[in-house]
Amino acid sequence: MERLGGVDSESLPLLGVADEARPRGDGEPVARAEAFARIERRIERGLRGSGVIVVHDVHVPATATAIDHLCIGENAITAIDVERAPGGDGRAALVGRLMRETEILAAVLGPVGVDAERIRGGVCRLGRLPVPRSGRSGAIAVCDARGAAKLARRAAEGRRIDVQTVLAVVRHKLGHEGQRSHRITRPDGF
Repeated sequence: MERLGGVDSESLPLLGVADEARPRGDGEPVARAEAFARIERRIERGLRGSGVIVVHDVHVPATATAIDHLCIGENAITAIDVERAPGGDGRAALVGRLMRETEILAAVLGPVGVDAERIRGGVCRLGRLPVPRSGRSGAIAVCDARGAAKLARRAAEGRRIDVQTVLAVVRHKLGHEGQRSHRITRPDGF
């Protein structure tokens, strides 16, 4: 949680306010913005060729939080939040928040035919930590950037998701007041 003008917020790093250097697991200072950009590039590299679209910094109504990377593909919708605390401190709170965000996504996307089982969540660890590559905390996967991309690519049974319809709903229903656009990347370059 960051502070700005007496306000506590987990969203301030998303706004570029708190990009100061933080120590990595080995004590080497690394700028947070660079670390987040590196995670984003690794996720996008893992999604090349999959047809998945990534919407960044999606503000979720009723939570005052944002999903760092929302991956929209024909098989699944995957919400990925990046851990901000070194060593996994605060992971339980982040997992709880992500579970709530996926529930809200299910409520928003249900009317356009997206089943709740098709909505996944993943906590992406920041930096290199001496822990297994991936694991689970309840229904939420805890993984590195490569594991997060695999989670978003994973095939699912059933009817294909209409990616363009979901993207339109996300752009219309999610976001903060006054937000005119979302930053969207297409790892396939289409």
